[in-house]
Amino acid sequence: MSILLMLSAHSVPAQGQPATGGQYFVEILENSDAVKCGRLDVQDSTRLVKVYYENDTGLVWPREHAVALINQQAGSRPLFFIHGFMAAILPILQRTTLGFNYLFFRDPGVRTKAVIHIIWPSNRLSYRRSKRIIRTHHAKLARILRDFIRQQPDRQIDLLCHSMGNRLFLETIRRNPFDAHSFRKIILAAPDVGISEFEVSIPYLQQLADSVLVLTHRKDRILLASQWRNHSPRLGRTPPPDLPSFIQVLDCTDAPIDHTRLARLNRHTYFLASDRARHLMEAFLYNDDLQAPSDHTCGTLSGR
Repeated sequence: MSILLMLSAHSVPAQGQPATGGQYFVEILENSDAVKCGRLDVQDSTRLVKVYYENDTGLVWPREHAVALINQQAGSRPLFFIHGFMAAILPILQRTTLGFNYLFFRDPGVRTKAVIHIIWPSNRLSYRRSKRIIRTHHAKLARILRDFIRQQPDRQIDLLCHSMGNRLFLETIRRNPFDAHSFRKIILAAPDVGISEFEVSIPYLQQLADSVLVLTHRKDRILLASQWRNHSPRLGRTPPPDLPSFIQVLDCTDAPIDHTRLARLNRHTYFLASDRARHLMEAFLYNDDLQAPSDHTCGTLSGR
């Protein structure tokens, strides 16, 4: 995958026609319960167009209407994705979207056909400000997730969180009501979460999820910096032992990072850049054996 060079954006009216998959987004607004929504169109290996859907009043949608539209567009069993710190800014959103397009969707035998990005207003400059935004925006995320869950045929969704997005999600489930087993599978990738915060979240995860997968990397450099900033170990580097059986941990430290120099440098975005981690993540979503390769290119990772 190439270094990202360009980003363009334009608005189009929503067509409201069923789609076969792809990447879509719902964007949380800071001062409103309404949202923006649309699709993420990959033009080539270096360019993404962020297409906002319009309605009669502009780009801002009532939450329930936006959810219904994106749910129709995405088709059956999409994967919901909550990004981390700074990942709402367009160049990083572009990098993640291209990662899903050129790596995740093109894996042999991949069964996930659509990703719905939940874009929250993480502050592009301030880690501390982003933590405050989590405390003030978790209820908005809860309403969006509950709306999507209610519209799914079996009233369950699959969810992938990355980095600080894990912190937002865990805060959301601790402080907002959800029906039991609202989540089929939850993947916590490189979670920028303190151990104690995760441990108090375990009863909520057990009530809400059929199973949980935690992806960790002992040499994650972004989480090392977060550990210094927060003065506490991070779940994504040093998970606690003896977790309940519904939680699986995959240590990705020995998994080759096959794509992008940035991922090899930061060792934080391996959930897309490592072929092994990506294959095992897909295997987890569809109840395959995590210790068995999904194809000849995928080795095994340690799990517990």
